[in-house]
Amino acid sequence: MLFSNCYKLIINGEVWQLHVKTGLSGFQYRVAVDGKTIAEHLGENSAAAMLSPEKFEFFYNNKIYNIVYGPVSTWGYGAHVYENDILVYRFKDRNFHKLGGFEKFFEKLDSVLERTNSEDNKKIQKELQPSFITDIVLGVIFFFVASQYDILAAAVSGACLAFSLYFIQQYFKVDLLGGLAKFGIAMSLLSVGISLMLQDEIFIQLKGTIIGAAGSILAFIDSHRGGHFIGKPMSRYLSSFVTLKPKHAAQALGVTGLVLVAIDLPLAFMLSKDQWIFYNAFLDMFIIIPVFIWTIWMARERPCDKN
Repeated sequence: MLFSNCYKLIINGEVWQLHVKTGLSGFQYRVAVDGKTIAEHLGENSAAAMLSPEKFEFFYNNKIYNIVYGPVSTWGYGAHVYENDILVYRFKDRNFHKLGGFEKFFEKLDSVLERTNSEDNKKIQKELQPSFITDIVLGVIFFFVASQYDILAAAVSGACLAFSLYFIQQYFKVDLLGGLAKFGIAMSLLSVGISLMLQDEIFIQLKGTIIGAAGSILAFIDSHRGGHFIGKPMSRYLSSFVTLKPKHAAQALGVTGLVLVAIDLPLAFMLSKDQWIFYNAFLDMFIIIPVFIWTIWMARERPCDKN
């Protein structure tokens, strides 16, 4: 339950209580007089509907009543009561307030939820489970080996394991490496190579920038070749939220890398070592996530793209 509220309504000398609860199933309404329920109603289960006035009708004391419940300000809700189509109560004498900007946002949210719960998407998610589990397991192994030994051992062991899984999936007909495991291993091996070659402090701070640039180049090459290596698993992973062509998904990742390189490169020279470590550990995610979401949104497939 997200919130619960109760409104006292004075109707023809009687005190009515309008109880409103909202949760994952939508708005739930109950009208009571002296503790006795005279009407119940379950609103439409959608985010957009929660921001629009909801009307429900019931019969009481030989009269037809309509209660309309909706927003009366940006943050507040209220109710209007009609008796035989005549307004007999209005909460705080306020008209309903249209939340245009919020409605557009929640309409998009509803479309995402609808796609997430669709049968086609559930089928895709079921197909993705083996490769998704592989990505997580390889990530855990990489972290464990790196913490116990070193990053070189972690990268090499991850590459050997991925190479073994490639042959295993040929026999079991299960897509174990259809996610981002191959891309992650390639980038970790690249990181190891740069670490071994560049031991100077400033180059260590520039390592993320160099890897980001290399990842962007790899993503753009993959996009040019149709997005089969990086774009396809990305578009499948994000299919619940947005429709992406593999080529466009790889392009989005490439643009994300270039934007981050443009931000990180001057910071590597402007910040001290301690400041750079703090930024790299805690602050860069606040930049990476919005930039990635923006590039993915810009690369989404629009209705006109299908024509």
